[in-house]
Amino acid sequence: MFFKELEITLEDIKKMKDNPNYDKEQALLTQKNLLEKKRN
Repeated sequence: MFFKELEITLEDIKKMKDNPNYDKEQALLTQKNLLEKKRN
């Protein structure tokens, strides 16, 4: 849902998640940073 909120297409979200180099921890840190920027 987070990526969709950033207007990333479902197709692009699927590509990211299907990537063998996809790092869930890094994705969460990126989400946190983006949320903090949006808040500020």
